[in-house]
Amino acid sequence: MQEKKDRRYDGFFILILLVGIAVRLYLDTSYFFWDETNYIMNAQQLATGSSPHAQFYERPILLPLILVPIFNSELIMVLVMVLLNSLSIVMIYNLGLFYGKKTARISMVILALFPFHILTSRWVMTDSLAMLLAMIAVWSYWKGIERKSLLLYLLGGFFVSLSFLMKFTYMMIVVLLFTLFLLKRPKLSFLLYSAGAAIATLLPFFIFNITMFKDPFYPILRATHVIATPWDVSLFFIILQIVLFLGLLVIPIVYSIIKGKDAFLIFWLLFTLAFFVSIVKGVAMPETMEWEVQRFLFPVLAPAILLAAISLRELSMKRLAAFFLVFILVFAPSYITAYTPKIALQEGLREVSKDMGIYLKNNIENDSCVYNVLNWPVLGYYSQRKVINDVSMSEGCKTYYVEITKEPLNDSIKTVKSGKYFASVKILPDVS
Repeated sequence: MQEKKDRRYDGFFILILLVGIAVRLYLDTSYFFWDETNYIMNAQQLATGSSPHAQFYERPILLPLILVPIFNSELIMVLVMVLLNSLSIVMIYNLGLFYGKKTARISMVILALFPFHILTSRWVMTDSLAMLLAMIAVWSYWKGIERKSLLLYLLGGFFVSLSFLMKFTYMMIVVLLFTLFLLKRPKLSFLLYSAGAAIATLLPFFIFNITMFKDPFYPILRATHVIATPWDVSLFFIILQIVLFLGLLVIPIVYSIIKGKDAFLIFWLLFTLAFFVSIVKGVAMPETMEWEVQRFLFPVLAPAILLAAISLRELSMKRLAAFFLVFILVFAPSYITAYTPKIALQEGLREVSKDMGIYLKNNIENDSCVYNVLNWPVLGYYSQRKVINDVSMSEGCKTYYVEITKEPLNDSIKTVKSGKYFASVKILPDVS
């Protein structure tokens, strides 16, 4: 009986994992937004050799590689994203086991019910997948140090590189792991082998960049424009975004920090928070876009959950249940957003973009170009026509200009309207 009680994966684990998957199975394919369409079209380019627009020059390559066999099925893409992201529930549990089974259980319940992770689990995006890969890397090194296992060290190096190839900002994990190594004293020779595994994993990406751009680091350097664009934000705004993201977890997290519960987790949390503060001025937040700023807080989520769980494990079962009830109630508006169809957001901009894209797909020449500035990747994806955001890039092809504004375009050949937005299209004169 004792052996059954102490099993790592028991009935409770399976139940919470199934609940976590179930609450993520709202497979919303109503709309794919700017970043999603870029990743899908990159996958299309890799799979077929052509796409309306390929953006390898500033986006990581791992997600498009995953999408290559499934890019032409929207439903399967979303389902695969849900299933992959649900593995984060497994990994937060395994990280929690370093602090005891009760901490592990509380951690997986928090993540299973965390509304922002529920939402992003079905996005064709890199944020939550990069978090998953980073957690696997940390767990691999930590467990590898405990077991003195070269294989786990090698896996750690492999997943460090994969997290970077999923989202470039996860280069920060190197600093985090350095701190872990200072605290846990790993075997130096194993670390060198794992560094070799990390470099070997990155080499194909660097070779691809040399082939495409004559520079192994070109996309990485280009991607820094996302955080280099100045945007005036106040300290109050930054704190508000953190509180909105973490909700009621702020209380047990602060308690854990004050009590000095775990040096590594506290450093992990504060370092990733500092990183968020350093880049938030470059993060655009389109009007009525769901959680555009908070998604850059994803590196904070794992240590935040673990620190919260370490404090919450001191509660009785009755008080813990009360905490989770309040946790869910506080996040009620976030759950509403998580289950709102994507196309219903941004006050009609998304619907007119999709409708215009489908109109263009069915009504204009295959070899024509679509010119737009506001939402051009989305128009390219839905129209399946070459899309440009600079008229000089038309290269003599017949160009259709799409204007998406809150006023209809004069002399257009087609106008669609939804909410506050109009999408109008007209033929541009030949500038070749």
